[in-house]
Amino acid sequence: PERSYREQLDYLNPIAQPLASRKLTRKLYKCIRKGLAGTGARWGAGPGSWRRSPLTLVLAGDTLPIDVYCHIPIMCEDRSLPYAYVPSKS
Repeated sequence: PERSYREQLDYLNPIAQPLASRKLTRKLYKCIRKGLAGTGARWGAGPGSWRRSPLTLVLAGDTLPIDVYCHIPIMCEDRSLPYAYVPSKS
């Protein structure tokens, strides 16, 4: 069974800011599902993922260890890319 939005907030990392609201989180999940079904979204942040500039970056707020992705918000701010954290990858 999936956890509720409130339960997912219990597992957030301390760096997960700005956090998407419940409504925005639902919309982002829907966009990600549609994008992965087509060609609009890419999964992961490998070395080639910054060649073409993404429009928006969505990060999971429950990713551990934090060192895996703590540099990504700084890269987004340097490139003026909008980004947001959602409570969970699932």
